[in-house]
Amino acid sequence: WLVKGPVINHSFQERDIYGYLLWKQRINPERRFRSAAEAFRVMGGIRSEYELSLRIQGKFFHPRDYGNEMEIVQGVMIPSYSTYCNVKDAILYRDARNVPAKTEDRRLLALAIDSKGLPREELYRRSGMGPDSFKQSLTRLYQSLNLVRTARGNYRTLPVNRMYEMDEARFRVVKRLIRSFGIVSAEDLGMLLKGEIPMAELRKILARLEEEGDLLKGFLREGSETLYWIVADDLERIKGHLFQGSFVLTQADRLSHYLSEDVKQKFGLGACNVIFSSTRPTGAFKMSKRGKEVVITEFVGGHQERRIIDAWCRQWRLNLEWELKGDEKVEI
Repeated sequence: WLVKGPVINHSFQERDIYGYLLWKQRINPERRFRSAAEAFRVMGGIRSEYELSLRIQGKFFHPRDYGNEMEIVQGVMIPSYSTYCNVKDAILYRDARNVPAKTEDRRLLALAIDSKGLPREELYRRSGMGPDSFKQSLTRLYQSLNLVRTARGNYRTLPVNRMYEMDEARFRVVKRLIRSFGIVSAEDLGMLLKGEIPMAELRKILARLEEEGDLLKGFLREGSETLYWIVADDLERIKGHLFQGSFVLTQADRLSHYLSEDVKQKFGLGACNVIFSSTRPTGAFKMSKRGKEVVITEFVGGHQERRIIDAWCRQWRLNLEWELKGDEKVEI
């Protein structure tokens, strides 16, 4: 496809782009959220306590523990991962997904109309449905966000009135996603959204954001022929985000999904946990986890990366074992 419109003549080294990404993602210590409420509002939802821990100053809890304080619900949001978010954002994602409930599923919706919701067993008992039809109906409603779960795990509906028509809801979802990373390609967006929004529609949204002055585009990554879009206000802010310290980016973190191709090329692993020293990924590992028991099954790195894994497990009070498949791989 042909590049339309103005293309800026800037390119940046990988280390600067990584520093910028960690700054935009609020992992840089100088830019972490001051409260969980701010994190939920800006990020549009939190996937796990690991994800929240990297982005907040001071004390934090599991996302579900903020349920009463902020009316947090859990569901298959956009991107389609299990996510905790406030009700307003859940409605936005439902409007963007735009999948009406089927006639045969409306009985369950009527039963779960209370914001306190119902436990799965109680919903099943009241439905009068067979186990298979109940399971199928519940899955359809949950995947379409016609049903979500409360912090206690009960199933409940969202307020029925739409906030936005589908196109506007999708525009707002994509705009927030782009702003949270700062720099994206069209392919990045398609991958992050798991194909839920067609590529042609994503390109229209990118074009609209360009027209409105929110984004600029260019071949921004040194040595790459991929076209990237960047938040216009950030063009002079990409450099200078180095910081001291190390951390583990877990494989369910949204930034892990963004970096998945880079990580695969660097370390030869698919979905995995990535070890960062400052803004540089220096190692990666796969693990199996059951409760507080963690077994490292694949590892790329050196002695320093092992120490970082040890410290991470102590932080989370995890019992660590190493059972590497074949020979341990050490990055040179």
